[in-house]
Amino acid sequence: MNFYRSKSALRFNPLLYAALVLVSLLHFFVFNDFMSGVITLNLALAFDPFYQKQTWSERPLWQRTWLIVHVCFGIGILFFLAAQKIWF
Repeated sequence: MNFYRSKSALRFNPLLYAALVLVSLLHFFVFNDFMSGVITLNLALAFDPFYQKQTWSERPLWQRTWLIVHVCFGIGILFFLAAQKIWF
């Protein structure tokens, strides 16, 4: 079984990533639905915007930093919203 993504997926993933990030910003700022925005923002990471055949250690530092900041930001907002629902 071939687990590698096709060339069309390599071109399509950055578009899906950008679209999901924009949808999450729409949820945050237009609809004021923060939980849907966080879920959509974290779901965007499923569509790696960079070259997927590159291993983590081969990626440039700025790409690794971008992905780590994205994960930390999404999880941080998720924990903040969960804590806010519990304590307030």
